[in-house]
Amino acid sequence: MKQLLLLLFLSFLSCKSDDKKPLLLPTKQNDFAPTLNIKKETKTATSDSSTFVPFLEKFLVERAFQEERTNKTISVEELFQSEKGFIPFLHTDTLSLFETKLEGTLKQDIALVDFDRNENWLYEFEHNEDEWTLKNLKKINKRNLSDKEFISFLILFSNDSVFQKKHIVFPLNRKMLDNDYEVVSEKTTLEQWKYFNLNQEMGSLVLLPNIKKRNAFRNIYYRGKYNGIWVKYTFQKIKNEWFLIKTEDYST
Repeated sequence: MKQLLLLLFLSFLSCKSDDKKPLLLPTKQNDFAPTLNIKKETKTATSDSSTFVPFLEKFLVERAFQEERTNKTISVEELFQSEKGFIPFLHTDTLSLFETKLEGTLKQDIALVDFDRNENWLYEFEHNEDEWTLKNLKKINKRNLSDKEFISFLILFSNDSVFQKKHIVFPLNRKMLDNDYEVVSEKTTLEQWKYFNLNQEMGSLVLLPNIKKRNAFRNIYYRGKYNGIWVKYTFQKIKNEWFLIKTEDYST
């Protein structure tokens, strides 16, 4: 009898001890995996806008890269691809285009004026998962360009030799590199000036989203693709008219 009572007492203690153990629920991965308190990390979508211009330069010259970074609903055949040795950009900042950051983070829209085909396109880019992609592409009228006034001026400046000479500040200041890669300056007079078709030379022009319409300056940059081309044309609005005031050629 004493042995039976002792056995019942030990069983009771065993049951009380089991009550203190955590309950393990079966899972699909492991029938006895313990439940862990894991703090989930929240990833904030960010974008370094300074990466956009280098991306855009590559996008406009490499067909394979265009296909990789373009929404599948867009026909790749419609995409512009530069056939020049450089990409022309329009910018309003007096600093170098390639030393400044564009405003904005996850979206950038650029207009591309194709002088050769007389077409204007709007490219809408988005930044997702640490890379830029083209999400939408549409043809637009010249009147819907962000800087239509200056584009209209460029067309006249390029096509009319008389108009061109009247819209250059002479003597024109020209800067370039000499044989020793030192910057030198020259002055070109009206008599020395030779007419050139700027739009034909460029073929196209990229209008970046941060163009400030009220800015009195417009800078056209030539950025070479896989070569040393680096050219800048500076225009200034004087008495409500645009004038070419300086050219720079630091190509190597």
